Amino acid sequence: MKQDFNYHTHTSRCGHAADASDEQYVQAAIEAGFKILGFSDHRPYRHYSKRTDRMDWFQLEDYIASLKHLREKYRDQIDIRIGFETEYFPQLQPEIDLLLARGDVDYLILGQHYWDYELAEDFCRGGSEENLREYARLLEEGMETGRFLYLAHPDYFLSGQKELSEAGREVAHRLGRKAAETGTPVEINLNQMRPERGRRNYPEGSWFPYPNRPFWEILSQYPLKCLYGFDAHYPGLLKDTFYMEEAEKELSGLNLTMIREPLI
Repeated sequence: MKQDFNYHTHTSRCGHAADASDEQYVQAAIEAGFKILGFSDHRPYRHYSKRTDRMDWFQLEDYIASLKHLREKYRDQIDIRIGFETEYFPQLQPEIDLLLARGDVDYLILGQHYWDYELAEDFCRGGSEENLREYARLLEEGMETGRFLYLAHPDYFLSGQKELSEAGREVAHRLGRKAAETGTPVEINLNQMRPERGRRNYPEGSWFPYPNRPFWEILSQYPLKCLYGFDAHYPGLLKDTFYMEEAEKELSGLNLTMIREPLI
């Protein structure tokens, strides 16, 4: 499948992406034949600063100004959209509302990395069954708000798990059910398929932490709409179709409805 849009793109501001300019991502997307490139760097928080995790609050205006400039410069070659990837916490919902009320932010994608709004512990470091159920609860509530363009890497928590446990299967069912109920598209994330990350051995077999086939076997039981998210942390990823092709092989045979037209 050829997907000529991507809404999941990061920048060097997040502190764990390549030291590349915003323009290099745009140029790579043009070379790859994208019609739409959406930037969705990890949104900053007023109460939290960690330079290897996300931009600081003071960088927000520079981020938006840079993308506005590039959108105008390349308007005849590609449609650039401005967004953020963000967690959902009810305590911080006012900040989300303020971002959307600005008028120059096109969208938000829901990517939950933490289970508490102090951002003290990342799911990729593991988590108890209670933590996993909190992950599901937060994402369910986030999808119910209707404020997010789609749900990013729903199987993210598996990067910190040794198996798809019963609690993990419960998470998959809850997210699949809620995404179907709310009409929230779900992302097949391609970032974990990079060679330096790759497969892991689970009791069920050798799988990627995400996209994780056993997890997606559960999601495929629900009437979902899905799309690929490159989750690009370096420009070259946008030009490499290998990851999308590998994801298609990994999830082949599953009843997944892929979105073929841009969401915005």
